[in-house]
Amino acid sequence: MYRVLEALEGDRRELARLQRKAVEMRRRQMSGRVLDGEEEELRSLLLGAADLERKLHRTLEEVDRLAAKTEQLIGRQQEREEQRRRHLAEEARKNQALQLLIYDMESLDGLLRELTDVRKQYTKADGIHRQMRSLMRATRSGVEEWEEEDDEVDMEYC
Repeated sequence: MYRVLEALEGDRRELARLQRKAVEMRRRQMSGRVLDGEEEELRSLLLGAADLERKLHRTLEEVDRLAAKTEQLIGRQQEREEQRRRHLAEEARKNQALQLLIYDMESLDGLLRELTDVRKQYTKADGIHRQMRSLMRATRSGVEEWEEEDDEVDMEYC
């Protein structure tokens, strides 16, 4: 792009120089001063100026084409940046949801640990309760047995 602009600037200067020279030659011709070969030089200058003018127009068209292409590239880049930004925002929302799930999972894990502790305590208490009942039965049986033995001993001595 810069090379095109530099070439365009150089061609503009050359065109301006040739146009000044052609105008100067035309003035001399109009005033009646004619130099040898001036007519032919004037034609070649006019042809050169016309070529430079065509080249200048093509260069200007190229500059317009490059400007449009640049605008398209800028538009595409902005669109990509917007897509990237939306993607990052979506990832952030997913990460936020994931962090919330992890927090909930940790809370549930804590509750499960507490429930396991309560279950262990219940099982232990149930075991102790069974032992107490069996001891109480044994104690009742023992007391009843002891009382029966005591009754038998009393009857024997009576």
